[in-house]
Amino acid sequence: MEIWEANSISAAYTPHPCDVTGPCKCAGDECGSPSQYSGVCGPDGCDLNSYRQGDHDFYGPGKVVDTTKEFTVVTQFITDNGTATGNLSEIRRFYVQNGVVIQNSVSKIAGIPAVDSIAQAYCDAQKSVFGDTTSFQNHGGLTAMGESLARSDVLFLSDGCFRGTCPITSGAPPRVEVSVSNVFVIYPNIRVSDIGSNDSFIPSSSTTTVKSSNTTTTSTATSKSSTATSTTKKQQLDHDYHDCSRGPTNCESPYTCVYQNPWYPQCM
Repeated sequence: MEIWEANSISAAYTPHPCDVTGPCKCAGDECGSPSQYSGVCGPDGCDLNSYRQGDHDFYGPGKVVDTTKEFTVVTQFITDNGTATGNLSEIRRFYVQNGVVIQNSVSKIAGIPAVDSIAQAYCDAQKSVFGDTTSFQNHGGLTAMGESLARSDVLFLSDGCFRGTCPITSGAPPRVEVSVSNVFVIYPNIRVSDIGSNDSFIPSSSTTTVKSSNTTTTSTATSKSSTATSTTKKQQLDHDYHDCSRGPTNCESPYTCVYQNPWYPQCM
């Protein structure tokens, strides 16, 4: 499950179901070599990328989700019976920035449901419209992904995502290391909890302001029991209790950088 595959220009989240049910040391075809589709996991997954789904004004510098400023990413895993033991039926994403809840963008591609979350019907339509392989379905789809999450997975964070405005050749490590060696990303305050049990970062009201690239509306927020993961990405100065590993001058007044240990200094 790629929960946050992103940079400051593009972002996606993508479930990748696998046939195996535990740690696996693969060899040959099982590793997806020479054909990526011969492996034990679905290499394509089923992604929700706002840019790929037709909304080019939702995520990026100065856009609805403004990546030049701090924001929180929330991913919710929804089950078919509203409990933590049900089958995974939907994966939702929304953002919180400047005290505003921003719902994920809606797909604008003809032939794909105009939805803002990942469900099996969305994945089936996306594969058909884009002409992608059905490796996601072949490896069990959302059901298999949910079974994997129930067993426990390793959190994976990736800085970089194709299917945005960056050219396909722009991500070569030697070029990146030379041309933008000062690029960084910090992921503090990662949380995992039942939906609704750890929402201190969400504006305090049952009614929240929701923004999209087309409209600003007001709606009532509802939730079901499942697991939520929140990630904050920073590109500016650090506030209280945030990582200040870039140096003591990166804390906003009146906070100062306190070294709790050699690996984790905090603004306090």
